[in-house]
Amino acid sequence: MLDRVRHTIVVVATVALAAGSAAAVGFVPPDAIPKGPLACGEIREADVRFEEEVHAWTIQGGRGEWVNIATQPIDDNDGFAPMWALIGPGGSSIGLPRDRDSVRMLPEFGTYTIVVFDSMESLTGRYAIQVQWLSESGSCAREIQCGTPTRGRFDAGIDHDVYSFLGKKGGVLHIAGGAELDSDAPDPVWTLLGPDGAVASGSRMRTGAVRLQHDGRYALLVEDRALERTGDYVVSLNGIADGSSCGLQLEDTRPAKVDLAWPGERQSFQFTGREGDVARLAFRRDARDPVDVRWELYDPRGLPVADGSAAPSDVTLERTGTHTLVVFGEVSDCEGRGHVELERLLLDECRG
Repeated sequence: MLDRVRHTIVVVATVALAAGSAAAVGFVPPDAIPKGPLACGEIREADVRFEEEVHAWTIQGGRGEWVNIATQPIDDNDGFAPMWALIGPGGSSIGLPRDRDSVRMLPEFGTYTIVVFDSMESLTGRYAIQVQWLSESGSCAREIQCGTPTRGRFDAGIDHDVYSFLGKKGGVLHIAGGAELDSDAPDPVWTLLGPDGAVASGSRMRTGAVRLQHDGRYALLVEDRALERTGDYVVSLNGIADGSSCGLQLEDTRPAKVDLAWPGERQSFQFTGREGDVARLAFRRDARDPVDVRWELYDPRGLPVADGSAAPSDVTLERTGTHTLVVFGEVSDCEGRGHVELERLLLDECRG
C-alpha cells in the first residue's frame, strides 16, 4: 500500500509540471498557446479557457534593458489569479514568477517569452497584460519637465505610465501625484528608477523628496495604488535644492501669481536668502475662486525648513542660498488662483 501511494504522488507531480508549473520552474511548456508580440505600453487581454492552460507572449529586448511587467485579472472568477514568468532567449527563467507587476533586467539580446498561467493551475478567467520599458533605448515614455505639472490618464486598472527626464547627480526633487478627491478617481503613486535601473526612491509613493545619485536619464513609473481605478491624474516634479530648483523667481514684496489649475498640482517658487534672514510668507486668495492652500519651504540642501497654510508666517532662514517654496491645495481636489507674497526682513532690523 505504501508503494502505491508513493507511485501516485510521483504521477500527480509529473502531470502538474506539464502545464503552469513548467513555467514556474523556468521553461516554456511545449503546449503553451502563442499570443503574439507585446509592444511598449500596450495593454492586451486574453482568456484562459481550460485548466492548466498556458499563454506565451513575446518581447524583443536588449542587454541591460529594464522592463516592468504586469498582469491583472479582469473579472473575479472564483479566485482566478494570473501569474507570469519571464523566460530568456536561452530558455532560462529570469526571476521568480509574479502575480502582479514587477521590474526585470534583461541580460541579453533576443526574444523573451512571458508565460501566463493561473496560480492554482485549475481556474479559468480573463486577464490583462502590459509591458513598459524603463530603459531609454526601448522606452515609450513621455518627457516630463521640472516645474511643469503633467497630466495623464489611466485607461485601465493595470495601466502603468512612464515619464522620463534628465537628472543631475546631487539634485533634490520633490515629486507628487494627485487626482480628484472622489471614491472612483485613481490614487496615483510613483516609483523612480535611476539610469542604472535601480529604484532611486521608496516604491509606490504618493509624494516625497529624492536626492539623485547619478547623472543621466531617470524613469518615473506611475500607477494606481490599487491597480483598479481609471481616470485622470497629475504628476508634479519640482527641484528643491540649490542648483536644481526650477521654480519661478520670487522677489521681495512683489506678489507672484499661483495657478493651481488642476487637482493635485504643485507649484514651486524660489528666492535667495541669507542665514539669519526672516522670510515672511503669505497667500492671498482670489475671492472669485477661493482655495485653501498649504506650502512647504526647503533650504538650499533640499531639506524641509517649515510648512504652513494661507495665514502669514515668519520663517528664520538657517542657511544662505536658494530656498524653494512648494505650494499646493490643502486637500487633493483643491484648485484655484491667488498670489504668493514674500517679504524678507533682516533679524537685526526686526530687533530694532
